[in-house]
Amino acid sequence: MKIILVRHGESLANKLHLVTGDNQTDLTETGINQAIQLKDIVEELKFNFPGIVFHSSIALRAIKTASLAGVNPNTLNTSKEINETDAGTAKNWKLSDFNNAYPSFFADFDLNKKYPQGESHQEMIDRSLSFLTSLLKGSCDCHMIFAHGGPINAILHYANNTSMSHFPAFQVANCQVIELNL
Repeated sequence: MKIILVRHGESLANKLHLVTGDNQTDLTETGINQAIQLKDIVEELKFNFPGIVFHSSIALRAIKTASLAGVNPNTLNTSKEINETDAGTAKNWKLSDFNNAYPSFFADFDLNKKYPQGESHQEMIDRSLSFLTSLLKGSCDCHMIFAHGGPINAILHYANNTSMSHFPAFQVANCQVIELNL
């Protein structure tokens, strides 16, 4: 089975160095242009894999990336399982402010440590891998997933048999396309 992972285009949260942003965080002009540049890839996949299934998190930035890349919104399957880690009350904080308020959060990185009124990275990993497992059990031979750095990292750790103790081990750029054969 072919799994194509795409991180959303640059978002306002990326540009402002926010912890994660929220589900309504939009793309920047750069992010819009990045997404449009994916059109040829999407068209080629549609041609080579007529039964391709497109997926996105429920976040505006991922849905908009898919749409601008040429995915018909009516055929886009959205799922909370591939949302970024829910950073709770800190999601719209500047990362520097969060690090000042919670200096040990990343310094003593623990996958089970939860954001204030949010979830842990482990919870995000578990739901992302649950989503992947459901795809692997299906009969479709090609899926394209528009998601975020966290869920994409979780899937890459799984695909590369990399210990989650090294999470996040992969640097994934905005609108980077990663093809896996699982």
